[in-house]
Amino acid sequence: MASGGEAMAETHPYDPADSVSIGVYSYPRSGNMWLRSILAAGMGMEDVAAGVRRYLPDAANQNVLQNGWDRQGQRWFFHKTHHMVPLVDAAGAPVPVDKILYIYRDPLDVFVSYLNFLSANVGNEAGRRSGFGIDTVESIPPDRMEWFVCRWIADATLFPKNRKFGGWFESVQSFRARAAAGEPVHLIRYEDLKTDFDATVAGIFAFLGVEEVDTARTYALADRNTAQDGKMAWQRQSATHRRYLTEEQIARFAMVWAQELADIGYSYAQ
Repeated sequence: MASGGEAMAETHPYDPADSVSIGVYSYPRSGNMWLRSILAAGMGMEDVAAGVRRYLPDAANQNVLQNGWDRQGQRWFFHKTHHMVPLVDAAGAPVPVDKILYIYRDPLDVFVSYLNFLSANVGNEAGRRSGFGIDTVESIPPDRMEWFVCRWIADATLFPKNRKFGGWFESVQSFRARAAAGEPVHLIRYEDLKTDFDATVAGIFAFLGVEEVDTARTYALADRNTAQDGKMAWQRQSATHRRYLTEEQIARFAMVWAQELADIGYSYAQ
């Protein structure tokens, strides 16, 4: 097998005899791309962008368990999804997964980042299909923003009919419950990556059983791959919602979801 860091080569599909399968889960706009970039860099991939595309595919539009990355005498397979339960294939059979990484982020930061994702600033098919007609988050009129806020307060999602993703609370609680039940699920707070990158990343790779990860190199390569372009990556900061929402809107969200927020560990007290 090739060692981590060598040129990417053709690999064989998943074989449980010599493979490890890792699921990378999140609610949309919670930092999944950053996490996959961290994984690619920490696993020894020099070209992180190419590594993410090939070895950490999005199950929504790529085949999974097709390309494995060789490290420490094992072949590692990753897949990314926003489903709120472990992935199944087209026939309804569970996709083999040995461990799950779940990243979550402040729900109001997720909210405004989702608005950006659906805007003409990003200009993707998801935005065109949404019917929301957003040019940029900055240009949303106050009355229109209030409409979006009310929708998020009601369901913690902009798309309540999407039962694959569920709402933000449903998604986070699903994986918190799995971790609490002893399933191999490692929870990662986006904010912890921002405030203590080294310790948080060390915990991720310790959970995976991957040794000798250079966190400084990992940060540099992952940061380069998600460098702020003002579009898909957008702000790459915490508490972004305070730039776009009023204190009254934030307070209403905090009141409606008070118990759930307290359970997960988020507070909007100034």
